Amino acid sequence: MEHLPEQFQDATREEQSQIAQLGIQCWNILKKEVVKIKDLDYTKLSEKLKEEGRKEGKREGEKEVNKLLKEKEYAFDDLQAQFKSLEKKLQRLDTEKQKELEELERKLKKESERERDATAREAIIAERSNFQQQFQQQIKDYEVKIAQLSANQDWKLAWSENQKMVTKLEEQLANLTKIRTSYEIGQEGEEETESMLYKIPEWDCERVSKEKDRADFRMTSKDKKSFILDSKKYTSVVPKKERDKLMSNVDDDATVSGGILVSLDSKITTKENCELETTPGKKIVCYLNLVGMTNEAKIAYIGSTLKFLHQYVASKDEREKNEMLERMMEGTSRIGELKKETENMRNKAKELYESLKINVSKIQSIMDYILNKSVQEEVAAPAISPSGRKKKEPKPST
Repeated sequence: MEHLPEQFQDATREEQSQIAQLGIQCWNILKKEVVKIKDLDYTKLSEKLKEEGRKEGKREGEKEVNKLLKEKEYAFDDLQAQFKSLEKKLQRLDTEKQKELEELERKLKKESERERDATAREAIIAERSNFQQQFQQQIKDYEVKIAQLSANQDWKLAWSENQKMVTKLEEQLANLTKIRTSYEIGQEGEEETESMLYKIPEWDCERVSKEKDRADFRMTSKDKKSFILDSKKYTSVVPKKERDKLMSNVDDDATVSGGILVSLDSKITTKENCELETTPGKKIVCYLNLVGMTNEAKIAYIGSTLKFLHQYVASKDEREKNEMLERMMEGTSRIGELKKETENMRNKAKELYESLKINVSKIQSIMDYILNKSVQEEVAAPAISPSGRKKKEPKPST
């Protein structure tokens, strides 16, 4: 056993047995292979080895090709991932640029609308001035005709005809002035309301009066809830057709949650101040009457109403909505009482002012009397008593 390797000698008996069996198996396999090739000559053996070499080379080549294909697939996947990432970046950049373009277009549109409004006002003023000049020229022409007719002893007829023509021209001028004034008043009302709306925090204001069926303004909150607002500057009561128009505009615009009708100088027909109404489309509309309020009070009133409508629309609890409506009615009642109290105070102040004017008039009349009396004494005129009667001069003593 000493001629055997040390590693075999150091192994256990069981391990030595396994090593021996493995050696026998290898020996048998080798003998079988030797038997297979012992009858082959050198040429056939070479061909066989070459064939096996080619097969082995083919297998190795296929493995290498598969390895390269997998590497290319991984590289292609990486390129696809990079392409998708770049595509997303391009989409984000495109979206951002699109938003910037939309914002720029909106600003340019506003500036263009303001320029158009200014141009329209200038055109109205120029047209009115031209009409007034023509009107004055026509009056002068008729005055010349009157003078000519008067020289021919026909002045009564000339005067009558002139008065008729002057009355007709005055009516035309009044109608034209009324139309222009209504337009200008509407523009002034929008500008007055716009200046207030821009001062309401946490709301974006957009003037949409030039767009059909969009009211005057669009108010949008930070969470993108939108309400349209229509502003009226009427000298008389705002008619029902304006209320119906606002309700129709609210229902026709799916992007808005409700609307507000604001009257700056008059009441709204059949509606109390801050009264709420539901449109046929189940949206909420509020009516505000700002008569007699200061500018700061108007801003606070509109801002609070927008906040209330926003909370009301956002709530899904009917009980909570009813409680909000009750608080709104109570607050409206208090505001009405405050306005009445303010009106009473204003009336009392007016009465006091008128009484002061009367007293000033009395004082002035007394001062006039005193001054007149002193002047009359200087010129030896008859004296005047405070009652306005002449004093009797004393008779000379006899």
